[in-house]
Amino acid sequence: FNFPSSSSDENQLTKKVKNFPEGFQLRFEKNNGQNEIVLKNTENSKQIQTYGKTIASLIDKKVIGVVQGFFVSLEIRGIGYRVVLKEINDSEALSKQSKQKLIFKLGYSHDIEMVLPANVRAFCPKHTLLCIYGVDYQFLSQICAKIKSFKKPEVYKGKGIRFKDEEIRLRVGKRK
Repeated sequence: FNFPSSSSDENQLTKKVKNFPEGFQLRFEKNNGQNEIVLKNTENSKQIQTYGKTIASLIDKKVIGVVQGFFVSLEIRGIGYRVVLKEINDSEALSKQSKQKLIFKLGYSHDIEMVLPANVRAFCPKHTLLCIYGVDYQFLSQICAKIKSFKKPEVYKGKGIRFKDEEIRLRVGKRK
């Protein structure tokens, strides 16, 4: 794995992989002017060997997150369905929360409000498109799953919240 030589990136990555399983050794080395992450199997058990590729892919996701981050787009479909991004002033914001609040209008009798966590940023280019940026892919996908659970895509008309490129197979309704 290669990542930029910035010490802040290395510090962030070290924090990300602090809960590392036993049986593996993780080292940061400099090789030909580039920083590399070396993952070494210290035990020869089959169970540890099977975890090797999984751990390597998880570390790869962490490196990509620290270096460039992840970007997810959610699309809202339905008449009158929309999302509004509101900046929260300091008196309303909690210490661990960011200064962004999402307000969803999804056809219910009430609006759904969600305060975004501090390590996630969002913007809305249109009222029916929500773009979310974060460093941790697993946490970002949890946030997106929570947002999608507000109004899951309906199978007959396709109304609801979905990923931008996600296709929903529509069912045929009743026939006479």
